Amino acid sequence: MDLVKFLRIRAEKYNKRVLLFGEDPPISYRAFDEITHRIAYGLERMGVSRGDHIAVIHPNSPQVPLAIILL
Repeated sequence: MDLVKFLRIRAEKYNKRVLLFGEDPPISYRAFDEITHRIAYGLERMGVSRGDHIAVIHPNSPQVPLAIILL
């Protein structure tokens, strides 16, 4: 099972439980799933596809794991 599928199953099971804590409000499993799908869809619409190289420049925060999951 890959990490994306694992997190999707957890999002269904744990829904509102907190997955990530940080400076911003905590991110639940469900919110994490929804955010990653929105970002992936946006990248796809911009022409980014599997195997393409992209860079993520962001300070250390809860958003960094979101980007890593997408890559």
